[in-house]
Order: sequence, then C-alpha cells, then structure tokens
Amino acid sequence: MIERVSVSKIRQSKTHQKITMVTAYDFVTAKICDDAKIDVILIGDSLGNICLGHSHTIPVTLDDMCHHSLAVSRGVKHGLVIADMPFGTVEVSVEKAKENALKLFQFSNVQALKIEAKPSNLHAIEGILSLGIPVMGHIGFTPQSVHQLGGYKVQGKSQDEEKMIKDLAKSLEDMGCFSILLELMKADLAKSITHSLDIPTIGIGAGSNCDGQVLAFHDLIGYENRQYPKFVKNYMNAYDLILRALERFKKEVQEGKYPEGKHGYN
Repeated sequence: MIERVSVSKIRQSKTHQKITMVTAYDFVTAKICDDAKIDVILIGDSLGNICLGHSHTIPVTLDDMCHHSLAVSRGVKHGLVIADMPFGTVEVSVEKAKENALKLFQFSNVQALKIEAKPSNLHAIEGILSLGIPVMGHIGFTPQSVHQLGGYKVQGKSQDEEKMIKDLAKSLEDMGCFSILLELMKADLAKSITHSLDIPTIGIGAGSNCDGQVLAFHDLIGYENRQYPKFVKNYMNAYDLILRALERFKKEVQEGKYPEGKHGYN
C-alpha cells in the first residue's frame, strides 16, 4: 500500500529532508509527477498563463480551479495535493472566503489550499483555517497582485518591504498555516524567514536555503518555445521533441508510410 504524503509529514520534513513540489493542471501530468514520487502536487492558478492562454492569473475562476483540481486529484495516490484559491475568492469577506474555500476543498478532493497572503486578508485566512482546512501561505511576489506590485519584480528590496514580508510570514505561522511559499524575493530574506519559522518554506526564485523548491511542470520540462524566467531550470526540451514527432507524423501520413498493416484490423 502506498503511504500518502500528509500535511504533518510536510511539516516534519523541515528538519530532515528537502521538499519537492511541482505544479500540475491535468490527470496525466499529475500521474507522471506522482510516479516520480514528487512530495506535493500544486494545482496553481498559473493554469491561466500555461493552459488557458491568459497573460496573468487574474481571469482564473473558482470553477476553473475546481475543474482542474478534480482532474489532478484523480491522478495522485502518493503526493499531497494542494489547490490555489484564485483571485477575488478570499478578499471579499471572511464568510465569503470560507464559503469559497469549502467549495474548492470539498469538490476537488484536495488535501490543502494555497492562499496568497496580504495584511488585508489575514482574517479571511484565519477563518478558512478555523474550518479545519490546511492552508499553505504564499508571500513575496504574489501573482494575483501583479498590477498592484507593478509587474513581475523581486520583492523585499526595501527595509519596509522586508519587514512587511517577515511580519506576514510570522502571522501565517502563528495562525496555523502548515507551510509558506516564498516567491521571487531576495535570497538572504528567504533564508532569514526560513530560519525564523518552525514550519517549512517552499521557494521559487527565492534561493537555495528554503526547505523545498517548486517549479511548474511545463517549465521544468521545457514544454514551450519561449524565454523562461531566470529562476527556472529546464530539465529537458520537450518542445523540440514534440515538434519533431508531429513533423514526422505529418510527413509519414503524406507519404503513405502511416498507418502500416500492423496498425490496422483484419
């Protein structure tokens, strides 16, 4: 029987083992990640950029997240599955945030939710935690606030920004979050936060001193023919492999080489 990664296991990993997290958006991708024994599978609202053709995450709806999260959860038997709360689902009011969180958590069969934190929505996050829903906080660069932050910029450069991010991290730990994602921030700030907390941190563009690292599946395998952010490492070039396969398929069909007799039924 496969031992499932749990929220408590992720918390305990801080002291003895680095955590791996990959963002997935569909059943097949999730199953591959699970076969690789990735610790955490995240259904990120980055599906807006990667799967739905948007330029940012803001258009992603709660129904979008429910749909993709349910597909991913069907493909995972080993890892901890976490779903993003999308833009506008936490900020309206505490009660509405709890209602939205219940819908995503119940419908999608995930084990936790990830929420982009800011001083103005801490009460809502606390309300969601009070329902018994495990929450991973998300601080530093928060994509849902891309317009407010003035674009995709490294966070924590000023003393005021650094203090605000550190205070957010401490508040999230104190209210009961089981981990925190640190995105696009100075490496020394991420290191300081990681060492100051008893809960694990997961980094993306936040240096090597976090307790774990996350990449989007499509970025990790080089699925697109584009310029990737500095913090992304392409472990393969899937785009070229897929392109060559499609070109070969087209050529063989046009030349009558596919299908062969072995591909038919008599």
